[in-house]
Amino acid sequence: MVAQDDRQICLFVDTLIDVPVKDDVKLMEYPWFSLQKHGRTEPFHYEKQSKHGVIRIDVKPGPYGMATIFDKDLLIYCQTLLMDRINRGLPVSRTLAINLHDYMRVTGRSTGKDGYQLVKKSLQRLQTTVIETNIKSGDEAQERGFGWLDDYEIKTKQVNGRRVMTHVEITLNRWTYKAITEDRRVITISKDYYNLESGMERRLYELARKHCGNQEFWHISLPKLAERCGTTQDLRSFKRDLSRIIEGDNIPDYHIAFAERGVALTLPDEDDPAATVSGGPKPKRRRSANDRVIVTFMPKNEGKRAANEPKAPLVEILPPEAA
Repeated sequence: MVAQDDRQICLFVDTLIDVPVKDDVKLMEYPWFSLQKHGRTEPFHYEKQSKHGVIRIDVKPGPYGMATIFDKDLLIYCQTLLMDRINRGLPVSRTLAINLHDYMRVTGRSTGKDGYQLVKKSLQRLQTTVIETNIKSGDEAQERGFGWLDDYEIKTKQVNGRRVMTHVEITLNRWTYKAITEDRRVITISKDYYNLESGMERRLYELARKHCGNQEFWHISLPKLAERCGTTQDLRSFKRDLSRIIEGDNIPDYHIAFAERGVALTLPDEDDPAATVSGGPKPKRRRSANDRVIVTFMPKNEGKRAANEPKAPLVEILPPEAA
């Protein structure tokens, strides 16, 4: 049962190593965080026309800069703790006590002095970044500005003559808390997400997990993908960096491929080290404008075909009017 008040319940656990990592699907679908490791200082505005009307998101950096996609790890950790307690029938509240050593181990962070200081900076950005959106949480829209955290307090203890950070008490904003405890709009994500060192790779994984899931494919035009990522780059630079990510093929669970409109893709044969994501050499043709480029996301397990199965085109790119 979910507690109806905001009384504090310390959520210390021995480990979260074996607990499935959970993320809010709305945080995965739209660009809420800076992709840079250091806080972005420019405000961000996003609008999208949906069947229910215009979706609007405004993000305003605080004095420490905008919260980053790496700072978001703290929110993911809190969401995972809350869902684990709900699934076990335990009470929850908006205030959580996070064991910092456990958090840093689970998310692959350094447990040295610098690692703890970086956590402090994340807390500062998460609390002072201001979000305004008309996306509902629970049964109401948030009409006022809010930070990702309402409050935090770092706890320390004396160790060998010096003060050491041990845990932090975090109070989530009501919008995030209702999304988890009332809407239950969370899905499981790969623990390998924490291993991605590029903010762009993390954002691409979020979009792939949310929109592709276990489907055969999901495709989107390059300009719309740039908008969904919330990048500050021009389209040409975005495509260049995306090309490098496609070549590296490090996104957990998903392949990414480029194509022009009307071009069919063949998934790579994962047993063939010479295969490429685009299915081999491209035919010679005039290069299209960047705004006509399609990006396709495909689950990696879809590339495992029977030995006698022909390598026929598996993904057909949308016609212009459908992108």
